[in-house]
Amino acid sequence: MRARVVDAGPLLFLARLGRLELLLLGADEVFVPMAVLAEIQQKPDPALESIQTLLGTWLAECSLASPQLLKLLPDLGAGEREVIIQALEQKVTSVVMDDLDARRVASEYRFPGR
Repeated sequence: MRARVVDAGPLLFLARLGRLELLLLGADEVFVPMAVLAEIQQKPDPALESIQTLLGTWLAECSLASPQLLKLLPDLGAGEREVIIQALEQKVTSVVMDDLDARRVASEYRFPGR
């Protein structure tokens, strides 16, 4: 199975455009960490409805098996940290993030399929 993990910024951006299906290009499933969902639910946004409609289908909420690993990435936001750790735990093929520092950190890890 080809999967990816997505962060809040790209998830909301694509939801606002009505193009969440673009996350499936090259993937069968897209994981959304709990911290990312908590982040996007903090502010009212019409895009949340389309995200919540897809949760449980190809868009899957996920929690960390090893939350203690979060301390390895102290300089990133909660969502970005969970995206990277979740990607490593799930052995996914890609991550989708808009934060430059988080992308730099993620690029240091070797994800399967890269």
